[in-house]
Amino acid sequence: MRWLLGCLVLFAACKASSGASTGTGTGTGAGTGSAMRIASLSPSNSEILYAVGCGDRVVLRDRATNYPAAATKLPATDPFHLSPTHVAGYRPSLVLLSHADAARVAVLRRVGLAVHTFDPRTLDQVFDSIVAIGKLCGAAKPARALVATLRARVAAVQKRVAGRPRPRVYIEIDGSDPARPWVAGKGSFVDDLLRRAGGRNALTQLGKPYAQVNAETAALSKPDVILLPAAPGHEGRMRARLRQRPGWSKLAAVANGKVIDTISRDVLSRPGPRLVEGLEALARALHGEGLR
Repeated sequence: MRWLLGCLVLFAACKASSGASTGTGTGTGAGTGSAMRIASLSPSNSEILYAVGCGDRVVLRDRATNYPAAATKLPATDPFHLSPTHVAGYRPSLVLLSHADAARVAVLRRVGLAVHTFDPRTLDQVFDSIVAIGKLCGAAKPARALVATLRARVAAVQKRVAGRPRPRVYIEIDGSDPARPWVAGKGSFVDDLLRRAGGRNALTQLGKPYAQVNAETAALSKPDVILLPAAPGHEGRMRARLRQRPGWSKLAAVANGKVIDTISRDVLSRPGPRLVEGLEALARALHGEGLR
């Protein structure tokens, strides 16, 4: 549920944000470049920092950061219950947040911390965030090179799926309540990836990025495929649960085995470099392993 809460908070913040970085303030730590000390309080920003070569400057992470492995060895804090004095104790010259509300940012800035927030909601805005974070940590050139590589991979996927049939896909992001699971509609990260991977969201009529639905709504959406982004370590274990839900076994996608539960939710919803990995995996799942 914490992951779902993060998704919903992310969207709420994005409605008031263009996806660009915002940040001002005076850091308590000194130094730039290799001398910089960074508190990265979101998994996506941590992944970006390591991807552009600034991982050795991170001194504090949030508890949800689980990639790369090196980041999990760092001291951790809970970004949903921030203690500004605890964060300041690590003497960061830069604090990076995602989907942060103004109150949390203000609390951190009051103790003299330089805070930047990143609230991307599309793949293109993620790329902008990578470049911006690279500039902040003194790795502008590696960041631009990374984005160029990622964009080339995205273009390659879109070229390979061009002209192929676009299946209707039901995207379930949280089935904790099997009677009313949470789904992804138009405007969510995974919706953007789905479109680029050669699919169509079966729930665009919801008119919102995230909502709860029942079996009737799922049936009326007539999906060709059901996508179940999996918790890390649970890939391939989720499809059996669908048949246990009243009415779900009658859905054509379930009856025909058109259920994708082998892709980690982290690479489908976390706004970092691995979204492109998720895009590639989703395209293969929709259009066949021969799509390379």
